[in-house]
Amino acid sequence: MREKFLAGEEVKVTPADIEFWRAWYDSKIHDADARVGELVKHLEASGKLANTVIVVVSDHGTEFFEHGRVDHGHTLYDELIHVPLLILNPS
Repeated sequence: MREKFLAGEEVKVTPADIEFWRAWYDSKIHDADARVGELVKHLEASGKLANTVIVVVSDHGTEFFEHGRVDHGHTLYDELIHVPLLILNPS
């Protein structure tokens, strides 16, 4: 789908298609959140959390047809440039 959009080809999607891709993307976010949680638990259990700064940031977001396109790398809409920056500073 991404390649067709980048090539300027018309891609027809249904609302169900969009919901599928959003759910898939959300599952990836959930997985990353769980992995960061595991890291924090491990650091806490090992007594290292109090001396560890954790920084989590994303490189980009993704469009899901908010502006007629999908994926990333072709626009600078908020969906793409507003990314999380989480800092855990125990001190």
